[in-house]
Amino acid sequence: FTGYNSDIRPVNDDKEIMPIVIDFSLISISELQEKDQTLVSFGLIHLYWEDDFLSWNESEYGDLQNMVVPQKKVWRPDIVVANSVEKRTKIGFDELPIRLNSEGYLEWEPSMLFKTSCDIDTTYYPFDVQVCKISLETMMSKIYELDLIINDPEIDTVDYSPNGQWNLLSAKIVKRDKAVYSAVHIELKIQRRRTFYVLNLILPILLLSLMGSLTFALPSDAGEKMSLSITVLLAYVVFLTIISDSMPQTSLQISLLGVYLTILVALSALAV
Repeated sequence: FTGYNSDIRPVNDDKEIMPIVIDFSLISISELQEKDQTLVSFGLIHLYWEDDFLSWNESEYGDLQNMVVPQKKVWRPDIVVANSVEKRTKIGFDELPIRLNSEGYLEWEPSMLFKTSCDIDTTYYPFDVQVCKISLETMMSKIYELDLIINDPEIDTVDYSPNGQWNLLSAKIVKRDKAVYSAVHIELKIQRRRTFYVLNLILPILLLSLMGSLTFALPSDAGEKMSLSITVLLAYVVFLTIISDSMPQTSLQISLLGVYLTILVALSALAV
């Protein structure tokens, strides 16, 4: 490493575009915070590139083919999580190892806990499907300097740990270059697991709807009609509050279940 500068892009020709091959392994989806529209996930980024200044003759170094060094000793691509809800920082940390071989090829695999923004569509809640993205892009290097190349568009999910609330339908990585910077999006398509919501939300609401319809069949002078109507009305309000508390405060998409409950509240109020 004598004379090597880890701050300089390692190419012999400064006008040359440096390809960075990228793959991604998804380890887990911790949670999707609907109200904050935030996805928390954990994954492993695989990066491969050639360093023109880090090659050696194996015979001169005891047939040494590969070595592992701390990442701070070599140049790394300045990749950041563009849609992070926290401070934008470069991936990796100083003591993370990088593997390099005698031909000057480097392999870097930083793992990260991602906390990224995700636009939630609550229209069909709780039977909804969400598409969340993790956006990776170069921070300072321009597209004519570094180019992120996708090795395999299918994300590795061999070590993925299933989430109890969300089912992973698909995971892929796509190229999404901007005007100035090279970028890729990791797209995760997830579906809400419905059993809990059917048993604890949908069925009770349907039973309440049946009870509410019975109030219209009771005689207007029946004493039970008033008490039943008020009970059903309060139950509707409770369920509507539960749904509203878990939804993001946005008017772009409105939950059909919330609209249905609002209509039931209005009808129940008329019955009172």
